[in-house]
Amino acid sequence: MSAPAEAPPPRRAALLELATEAGAWHTVVSNSMYPLLPPGCQVRLERPQGVPRRGMVLAVWDGREVLVHRCVKVLRAPDANWLVVTRGDNCLQPDPPWRPEQVLGRVCEVRRTVPSHVPERALEVYSRARGAAHRMRAGVGRLLRRLGLRRAAPAGPARDAEKKSDER
Repeated sequence: MSAPAEAPPPRRAALLELATEAGAWHTVVSNSMYPLLPPGCQVRLERPQGVPRRGMVLAVWDGREVLVHRCVKVLRAPDANWLVVTRGDNCLQPDPPWRPEQVLGRVCEVRRTVPSHVPERALEVYSRARGAAHRMRAGVGRLLRRLGLRRAAPAGPARDAEKKSDER
């Protein structure tokens, strides 16, 4: 006899139901997406159509709470499905990969405490600008190393030894 399937927690079930209809509103409670999504602002969720894209801001259910983070990578799973890796804009480490059933929806509108709406297009433009700035910084670093104006940082114990010798 198989174990009965667990019913989704009431909060997740309500969010899934609303997200499939006209869109569910969720209040952001942490600083993980600051400054784009400060605590207290509300985000409207819609079910993503197909596989989420890199740069989308997604709401995921981690088993205890709803996280609103940006998609940084989409992985193909061995079972021909996909996994999505997210990270908050204000976080250093990415989250573990999420399965499709853990993704509640994508953020398509933002309501701040001061009435102003950020449309989906603005979220995508912001995401692309961040990526472009990161690529530009990396490219400038490579160019400076090629020109001999910056040395490549050694890894591991060699870096620590170099720092000590510079301090003397």
